[in-house]
This record gives sequence, structure tokens and C-alpha cells, in this order.
Amino acid sequence: MQNSGTNALSPPLVINLEHALLRSNIHHEGAIIFVREEIFTLPASIKGFLVSRQWNTKKKSSPDPRVLLYNQDLLAALKNERKNGRKLVLYSALPFSVVKAVCEYHGIFSRCLVLDATSQNDQDLCRKCVARELGLSSGDFELISSPADFHVLKVELPDTGQSAAPVWPTVLAIISAIRVRHWSKNVLVFVPVMVSPVSTTENWYQSILAFLAFSLVASISYVCNDLLDLQADRAHPTKKLRPFASGALPVASALFLIPTLLIAACFAALPLAISFQITLVVYFVLTCLYSIYLKRMLMIDVVVLGCLYAIRIAAGGEATGIRLSEWLIAFSALFFLALALIKRQAELATMMKIGRKRAGNRSYRTEDFSVVAALASSAAFSAVTIYAVFVWSEVQTEVYSTPRALWFAIPVLVYWLGRMVLLTHRGDMLEDPIVFAATDAKSLLCGAVVFGILQWAH
Repeated sequence: MQNSGTNALSPPLVINLEHALLRSNIHHEGAIIFVREEIFTLPASIKGFLVSRQWNTKKKSSPDPRVLLYNQDLLAALKNERKNGRKLVLYSALPFSVVKAVCEYHGIFSRCLVLDATSQNDQDLCRKCVARELGLSSGDFELISSPADFHVLKVELPDTGQSAAPVWPTVLAIISAIRVRHWSKNVLVFVPVMVSPVSTTENWYQSILAFLAFSLVASISYVCNDLLDLQADRAHPTKKLRPFASGALPVASALFLIPTLLIAACFAALPLAISFQITLVVYFVLTCLYSIYLKRMLMIDVVVLGCLYAIRIAAGGEATGIRLSEWLIAFSALFFLALALIKRQAELATMMKIGRKRAGNRSYRTEDFSVVAALASSAAFSAVTIYAVFVWSEVQTEVYSTPRALWFAIPVLVYWLGRMVLLTHRGDMLEDPIVFAATDAKSLLCGAVVFGILQWAH
């Protein structure tokens, strides 16, 4: 690196915002922000139109400079150049307000320029326009218009140019984006065939197809949710590592992912009953409403989240033709409400750890932590009570050959639910309790024991 005196006499360094300083496509992200704001403000816009008969056309679709995805290696080198006295200029074809906001945020650029798109994309024309704006000749400054120009800094920077990305990291990023590890939630579609004493091989085959269909549809909602929450995720301590937020996958790749997942889900659901297909559509619509509106509504979000869990069990019954008992429906409603509340409790624990009052897209505050924990405990042990009343009643004697065996599941449920609440209270829970349970040895052991008890009872 050059010394301070040399840098003070070095020619100005002119850097392109879109193609050099940023690692993501700001135009695509701007479109996502516009769609997000249009969707989120739609109820208010409709209400305003009904009152004033005029649509509110004032939208803020500019990306927040604090959460844009910058090339950190280049940024560090530029800060060092500025520290040593070199003049830095940022140019872009974006609106002046956006470029100015980025300049002010970083505080290392002495000036920002706005060129038209044609001038920006033509190297020679770009040099002429920059020279004219700065009052210099074309050779009196150095230009970084793309990663290929990083060599002018005379420091080692990774080549992030147009070379093809390695296949394996991209595959891993896609797997992460569609949340394959969250597919464990969809094992709930197997509950009807697991508890039924008359299940057949055909029922298991139907459950497998239902599992695949639900997993693929859920992945679509995850991709859409990550796109809509792009800026909020980048401000989150762990969610910023998600593929779209971190830049591991470009936003435009969603145009390939979503249709592919949708087609695959349709093929998986096609051989199953029409009632299952309707249930799958209802689930997808509800997940979209949850991602866009409902997850920001106090308590409504946990009720809907609990319903989304319970719908999976209902869908398993529709796929196999196995009728679900009222007892199972009542138990599921309270059990999954408890898990939804534990999920919110875990999120609040994370916010408390990083010193924030609330998550950016939730209605709960950190002072609600104890109340949410109490509600989670109440719902959990109410579910155990429902199960105990079912075992005590005479209804189960019509279904199970050894009904007394069902009593042994109660201490297992009490242990597991109590442990989940306590781990969450300590801040040791991942933000999704079912995903946590799928990777936790003690939770898996509890699940195996309960499954064994059900088979014994049959």
C-alpha cells in the first residue's frame, strides 16, 4: 500500500456504485422493496381511497443504505485510501437521492456523481462524463467501474467479476433458501397414518406424497418471505446469513426457484384426493397472508401459526382418507399454539440478547417475554390435559387394543414440553422449536418413545 504522502498526491479514485461497490443488484432489490411496500400498505391505501376517493401515490421505494450488500473488501481498501488522504468519488446511474444517501452513510466520499445508464455502461463515455463533471482530463483520475478494475488499488482483492460461480456453493445456497431443514415440520402429515390402527401401505405412500407436496409449497413461502423481509433480515444477527440477505443467491434466482417448486408440488399432489389439494391451496394462501400481514398482528400471528401446524395433520387425513378424531384436533390446536408461543418467546430472547426492544416485523416487545412464556406453558399443559382426559375416557377403548399403555406417554409429554419452555427461557432455543426438536437428541428420543407407546397401544 502507498504511504500517506504518496496518496495525498495520487489522482482521485472514482468508483461505480452498482457494479463495483455493491455485491447485489440494487435495481432488483428496489423492485422487491416497491412490491413489499405496495403489499404492506394495501389495506391502508384501500381505507384511504374509501374515505378520500384518491389513491396515495407517495411511495418510498429507495433501498436503505444501511442494509445494502456492499463489497466489504473493496470498502475496507477505500477507507484505507481515504484515511491516507486520497480523494474518493462515487458515481451511479441511480437517482441522486440514493447515491447521496450512500455517500453520507459511509462518509468517505468527497463527491457523488449521477450519470445516465448509457454513459455508465460505456467505459470510454463514462470517463469523458466523469472528467467533464470533475473538471479534469480523462487521465487525471483512476476509475473502478467493475471488479475487474480492483487492481488500481494495488492491494489483494478477491475477483468477484463475471466468472461463473462454483456449482456446489450455489447448490448449498439453494438448499438453504428453500429451507430443506424446515421440512421436518411437515412430518406432521404422517400423524394420521401413525395413530390409525388400520393404516395400510397405500396410506403410507399417500402420506409421503403429501409430505413432498407440503414441503415444496412451504419452500415457496420461505423464498417469498425472505425476499419481502430482505432489509429486515440484514439487520438481524442471524437472519443476515440467509442466502438472499447475504448475497449467496441473487434476488433474480427466485424467478427460477418459485416456478420450479410450484411445478414439483403440483406433480406430488396430483395423485392425491381433491380434498387434499384444496387443503394444500388453503395452506399456501394462509402462509402468504401470514408472511405479508398476519405475522405482524399481536396474538393473531401465534393463532395462525398454530393453525398452520394443525392444517398439516388435517391434510394428512385428507390425503389418506383417515378420519381424525375430535380429541386429536383439540390436542393439536393447543399443542401447536404452545409451540407457536415458544417460537415467539425464542425470538424475544434473541432480541434481549442483542439489546433490542423488539423485532423489526413483530408486534411483541421484550417486556412481553414473561407473559408469552406463561401463555406457552398454559397452552402446553392444557394440551397434556386434553390428552389425559382422552385416555381416561372410554372412547379410546374402541380404537386401541391396549388403551392403558397410552398413560405412559403423559410423563414424556410433560418432560418434553417443560424442557422446551425452560430452554427457551434460558435463550438456548433456536427460533423454531420443531426445527430444534428435529436436531435435538433428547427430543428425538421422546418422539421415538411416544411412537413406541402408540404402537403398543394398537
